[in-house]
Amino acid sequence: MTKLPKRAFVYVLGIIVIGLGLLVYSIINVKIDNIWAVIFFVILGVVAESLPITLKRDSVISVSFAISIATVIVFSPAIAVIIRFISAVLPIRKHNGKVSHLFNHELYKTLFNGSSRVITVFIAWLSYDFLGKQFSNITFLDYNVIGLLGLIITYIVVDTFLFAALFSLLQKIKFKKIMREHLWTIINCLGLSPLGVIIAILYNWQQVFAVVLFFGPLLLARYSFKLYIETKDALQGTIQALSNAMDAKDHYTNGHSHRVSEVAVHIGQIMQLSERSIERLKSAAVLHDIGKIGVEDMILNKTTKLEAGEFSKIMEHPEIGAKILEQVHNLNEISEIVRYHHGHYNGEGYPVIPSGFDVPIESYILSASDAYDAMTSDRPYRGALSEQEAFNRMTEGSGSQFHPDVIDAFVIYYKKQRELESDVC
Repeated sequence: MTKLPKRAFVYVLGIIVIGLGLLVYSIINVKIDNIWAVIFFVILGVVAESLPITLKRDSVISVSFAISIATVIVFSPAIAVIIRFISAVLPIRKHNGKVSHLFNHELYKTLFNGSSRVITVFIAWLSYDFLGKQFSNITFLDYNVIGLLGLIITYIVVDTFLFAALFSLLQKIKFKKIMREHLWTIINCLGLSPLGVIIAILYNWQQVFAVVLFFGPLLLARYSFKLYIETKDALQGTIQALSNAMDAKDHYTNGHSHRVSEVAVHIGQIMQLSERSIERLKSAAVLHDIGKIGVEDMILNKTTKLEAGEFSKIMEHPEIGAKILEQVHNLNEISEIVRYHHGHYNGEGYPVIPSGFDVPIESYILSASDAYDAMTSDRPYRGALSEQEAFNRMTEGSGSQFHPDVIDAFVIYYKKQRELESDVC
């Protein structure tokens, strides 16, 4: 734990102290009427926690969220806290061929996991109790609807916040970026929440066997989400393979696509595109020059001005790239973005834009990002422009070559980058 960055160390220690404090308080004040019920939910929680799905940055998600919701509904806060802590520290997990458990896992990580869950459950219970009392007349099957909604939302918000803050401190990545990456985690938890409520209802109806049977759909939900993650990872692998093939073809622009992707994503975020659109934009940016695979090496690497016939070959690469992507499952949706990334806002550029066709805004973003990186990079036939000169050309092209809204966002991005560089200096 001493190897952690200072701020992360303080944060982890604070969470552990608060969590263990709540746990000790719960143990001192707990009253257990049915020990078998506690053991039953501990077993459900441990099993659920032992079957996690690994997400970005080695974070994990499991269907234990539904079990936690049920636990808060069924038991007192003290019992719910104890059950959640035990469920968090006892799982046996396998990741990258290695088995981890309580006795071979770093102690501070185990304590942080358990303590953060304790804090989440306790705050979620407070929300459930408070809203239940404030809106006691809004019920369904004798359960307070507003209280349940408060419980679910509070649990998701607190749990996500605690771990997103940790990853932000450890990896020095903006908190907002971490939260965006975990959007699917939040959506998945919302989808699982009704199952947690149903488990609580079945248990309170003395239908323990039904709860066990209902645990099956929970595991099915886990399997479905695991397939989604694996499919997404496979797609990223395909994108990386195509990108590597492109870099091998044109060494001079090695890294260009990833720089374009970074700029494009920033512009998309400033323009407040949806998360889905930004994902498409990111993939399209990485693969926007994939069509150059169909262009001869002698043309790509020519150090003198291209002849008219040679430039016409270069102009074919957006169409070639789009046709390649159309044949790849899950990448066909970005084919149009790639096809028109050399199209101009005034209708010029290439390929010719069909009459009445609405060019995707992602294409215009990609066009601007591509142009800026091309201007500020060395090429076989010319040296790089200064960033200021490239910026001036970009703004001069607003409304003609470039979409005005995109340039407005680009200006904001450019100024932010200059401010960051000034801070570093």
